[in-house]
Amino acid sequence: MDVSELRGKILARPSRRTLLLAALVVFLLASAHLIVSGTSARADIALARTELATLAQVDELTADQLADLIATTRERTQSAYDSVHSPVWVVVSWIPFIGNAADAAMVSAEVAMELFTKTSQTESELRALPEVEGNALLNPGLIKVVGDAVVTLKPDVEAALARLKSLDMVLVPSQINNPVQEVIRQLETVQPYLSQAADLAQVAPVLLGLNEPSEWLVVFTNGAEARPAGGFPGGWGIITATSGKLKLSNLETNDRLSRVELVNYEKIAGRNALELYGSDLSRVLDMGLSPDFELTGALLWNLYMQETPGVKPLGILQMDEHALSNLITVTGPINASGTEVTTENAVEFITKTVYEKHPDVAEKDAVLLDLTEQIFEKLQSGDVGIIQLVKSLLPSINENRLRAWANDESTQAIIRDTALGGQVRNLEMYSHIVAVANGGGNKLEAYINYEVNYVGGQCNLNMPYRDSTLRVTVNNSAPSSGLPPYVTPRLDLGISSVNPQGGTREIIYVHAPLGSELQSATIDGEELLRVVEGQENGRWVWRFDFEIAAKTSRVIVVQITEPAIETTPFANLWLQPMTLEMRGTAVAGPQCNF
Repeated sequence: MDVSELRGKILARPSRRTLLLAALVVFLLASAHLIVSGTSARADIALARTELATLAQVDELTADQLADLIATTRERTQSAYDSVHSPVWVVVSWIPFIGNAADAAMVSAEVAMELFTKTSQTESELRALPEVEGNALLNPGLIKVVGDAVVTLKPDVEAALARLKSLDMVLVPSQINNPVQEVIRQLETVQPYLSQAADLAQVAPVLLGLNEPSEWLVVFTNGAEARPAGGFPGGWGIITATSGKLKLSNLETNDRLSRVELVNYEKIAGRNALELYGSDLSRVLDMGLSPDFELTGALLWNLYMQETPGVKPLGILQMDEHALSNLITVTGPINASGTEVTTENAVEFITKTVYEKHPDVAEKDAVLLDLTEQIFEKLQSGDVGIIQLVKSLLPSINENRLRAWANDESTQAIIRDTALGGQVRNLEMYSHIVAVANGGGNKLEAYINYEVNYVGGQCNLNMPYRDSTLRVTVNNSAPSSGLPPYVTPRLDLGISSVNPQGGTREIIYVHAPLGSELQSATIDGEELLRVVEGQENGRWVWRFDFEIAAKTSRVIVVQITEPAIETTPFANLWLQPMTLEMRGTAVAGPQCNF
């Protein structure tokens, strides 16, 4: 090979500078593509989020408007997906660390697109709904379509949330990281309500009278005097539901029913509950001692039937002061004897203010009945649509403050599998239960806060058991003076006028896995005596009584040896819906290999 030939080959080979320039051009073109397509995707997502905000105001939309918004949002999410799923985005997403941002953008757009792709059937069903004369919100078909959509999307939302939370966000810039984290927060917020909406969709036809009018016994409870299945049953009535409108009638205080006993309570309660709670279950004021609303609902309904001839509602609804407060979000403020009761102050008004302003018991009862009647009059007026009503019910269902029981077994079978059933019989739902009842015959739980912490212990050597700890912290913020005497009695001591005020007796029922053994129970380090023990719903139960004075705190520590034979350790506390929210944590113990 001569020199000229060799020189020609060298000149024909690209120089290092040329290769670098070419790589730079490719990088710039790829970057430009990423920036342009990413900006386009971000704009589409921003528009979709705006439309979703409108979509959330479903109560203000007709079925066709709702369908249009779903279609538009689906188009936006599809456009965003297309923008960030070119080969350039795929290649960049493979680059370690640097590709995390591209991967996050791609997965976020893909999650949104997949969710809305599954709304095509919902859109079609909405467009097929017949027009409704007058208020379009009073459309029974609308809630069914929306409810079915929620049931369908619930597992997809759960999968989307899990996928977004698994993203590696290392080196992901805030322009991408922040929106992703915001979506995760929004999905976590909406997730429990999706579950309750799915539950409500199952029972809405009979509960809200969507297909034909339905009649329910309703019990209004007051958490100021705690019971595990809800608060003190203070008022009764009949709700007639017709196409989502609720009419309240036969409203009365507990006076009539508190003077009688349920004849067949033993047959309803069964042996285990009778051993734990005895004849208290025959009296309306203590029918809620069990945390199992399926038992409580049956007792309350049968007592009403026994004492009220001529009526036979389908079943019973129970709602507390928080549930009434949630209804006020759609009815608007209520004037109760000169006080404007809003969703912000309703709970405090029902559990504290009304006692302070009306020391006469009959006067207090009249004010609360009038408040309740006004709420349901507004629900009946037609100004509140079905979707608005459902939205106000969802928080109550989510927090177990609205419960239902049906006398008809086929209807009860549907309710039982929803949060409305308030059931604790499923051992796969809750491992431990801490249930609280007022033991002083007063209204002081409006001032008492509980925090429960469970920690599963280490495995015992060569034995299929672990030693676990349940810690209950109780804070009493009640004043020691200034409350009406009927708020602060100590009927357990036979004292109607107490000085100083604010102290009470509390009863705690601890439900632990069957086969557990109680090792010790202390309060502030001193031994706490057991009063009753027994079984209920496949769990062992211990009862503890203690006193707590005004402006004090107490700590109960329960040491339990419990079975440790499960393949996957499981710990989930049942937390009682009280006036002041009961909080808790549960930490499962390690797996024991025996």
